[in-house]
Amino acid sequence: MDHRQTYLNTYEECKYLFYKQVVAGEESCSAEARDLGSVVHEAIRRMLADGENMVEAAIAYSIQKLKETEGIIPICDESVRIAKWMVRKAVEKARTFGSDSLIEEYIEFEHIEENDLFSPLFHSQIDIFDKNTGTIYDWKTGRLRAKKRQLYVYAYMLKRKYGIIAKKGVFVYLRNGTIEEFDITPEDIAEAEKWVKETIKDIENKIENLLFDRNVGKTFLPTPNTRCKTCLFSIECTNVLSTSDALQLETFVKSPDEIEDSEDIAKENSDRASSYKTEGLDIERLIKDIDEDPEIARLLGAEIIRQESALKLMKSALKKFVEANGALQIDSKAFDIYQTISWSFDTDSKRNMATEILTTFGLNPWKYFDLSSTSKKALQKDKNMTDADLDDFLKKFGKQKNSKRFDCRTINEPMNDEATETT
Repeated sequence: MDHRQTYLNTYEECKYLFYKQVVAGEESCSAEARDLGSVVHEAIRRMLADGENMVEAAIAYSIQKLKETEGIIPICDESVRIAKWMVRKAVEKARTFGSDSLIEEYIEFEHIEENDLFSPLFHSQIDIFDKNTGTIYDWKTGRLRAKKRQLYVYAYMLKRKYGIIAKKGVFVYLRNGTIEEFDITPEDIAEAEKWVKETIKDIENKIENLLFDRNVGKTFLPTPNTRCKTCLFSIECTNVLSTSDALQLETFVKSPDEIEDSEDIAKENSDRASSYKTEGLDIERLIKDIDEDPEIARLLGAEIIRQESALKLMKSALKKFVEANGALQIDSKAFDIYQTISWSFDTDSKRNMATEILTTFGLNPWKYFDLSSTSKKALQKDKNMTDADLDDFLKKFGKQKNSKRFDCRTINEPMNDEATETT
């Protein structure tokens, strides 16, 4: 198979995600987020390389081109608005670049090992390389912080392809306009080359292993981490990690010198966390082992993120069932679409309400003023109000909003109304 920079990053992050996304060709996140990034990059290229002057025209061209070539579904209006903002920020930044800059430069190595005709293809695309300053720029449309190694790899590719030595790397985060700059050294480039070749070799070996052992979860091991929050495969890992065949679990284990502790404690922490690689993920053991160990805490935290993501996917599926078929009762509980009531109060309304509670009722308003369901019921009880009386009182000061929410409640549990305060 051929390999590209983004695939290697995914493999390092989570090998199971790599298999599902790259080898099996399945979508791991919302198409909207993926397509937004593609549209933005193509629109920037259109304006910088092709001379398009209008952002709107560049966006429209990009959407149409990507739809034709990659079958991308047109992004929603809100994403189009965000895309325009990002493209404008990128073009504004690009005005400072040299006129001979490389723009969306595609680099391909037919064989990653120069002297091995059987080694696989490796390729990637560099957003901007400013020859005048020796700086590699990379546009980031997402929210997550990028890894410097990505630009180190680009520097290695530029050196091997053109003999160009990059000196600096810059991530431009287009959502918030922040910039991250850093130096690129010869050592960084050499380490990047080593990492690329070793990672590709490891991938090729694992794909070959699948010919003999079809257990994907055992060969491409899941790695619970922050990516789980948006990963559509997080629920699959529940099954993968719980099977006896999943004998190992890949972990982000820091080396001892990365842990701010004595050498002995650091080694102990690293060894304890590393043991989960060979013995598997055991939640009960994790809880017992956590103690003061930051690495065990790290593993437990990552697993919580994964399970929360899996829970979100399960709730989404059950919500669709309930919407189509009605409430689902399980013993004394019921999943259903429940009506909720919320109230909004502006600053003046809250002041007037507090005054009336104090002067008319003779009560301390601060006892009730978080306006939660509990505090409203307390006010109702203290003044012996009916439900209608309470509603009439609140309507004098605020606005009522009725909405619906998917939830699991005890059968015959009273409606949970919530207050929303606005200033």
